[in-house]
Amino acid sequence: MKQLLLLMCSVALMFATGCKNDETNPTPPPATTGSDLSAAGCANSYLVHGAGAYSFDVTVMGNGVSTEPFAATKLSPSSAALLWQDAPALLSDVRLEEGRVHFTAGEGQGNALIAVRDADGRILWS
Repeated sequence: MKQLLLLMCSVALMFATGCKNDETNPTPPPATTGSDLSAAGCANSYLVHGAGAYSFDVTVMGNGVSTEPFAATKLSPSSAALLWQDAPALLSDVRLEEGRVHFTAGEGQGNALIAVRDADGRILWS
């Protein structure tokens, strides 16, 4: 039993050290769940035309282009939340993962507002 436990610990240690991220074993980019609404560029609002899974980049405020008097700002949100929707079950499963908001759109039609917040709970983008 002691030898089996030692073997299991050795295998776990080899696996853990074998997964080290460096130049020869880089971290893969985060997977995008569902349709990427920001694939053509960031925006301050998005239209969804059907039920399904969607995501968009929330690391840039607005469309990422500086215009007077606004400067493009890099964001580091800590959380995402659905603030409101004007029909039941429009959006669900709203979450922030690696700088992207992910959500599921239902079958209904209407408007919804998602916000991202900083670590203190202040809204950075909605």
